[in-house]
Amino acid sequence: MSDPRHKVETISKFPKGDIYDEYDPEDNPDKFDYLKAKYIFRFPFTITSLKWGLALGSIFGVHNYIKTSITHYQI
Repeated sequence: MSDPRHKVETISKFPKGDIYDEYDPEDNPDKFDYLKAKYIFRFPFTITSLKWGLALGSIFGVHNYIKTSITHYQI
């Protein structure tokens, strides 16, 4: 009968070239440079989109809270 630990070891191995294989944080510091604020907020409608997203998310969140609290008291 085969050892079940061997199956787990073969399944959980990371493929060659994965981010966990020989990871070096100093490898390429400009790799995620596009996530800086000067690149994200360079478009004129980015802040408008964030405002709309927060407003609609808040409305849906309040609606969901009210809906669940009303049905909770009706039962």
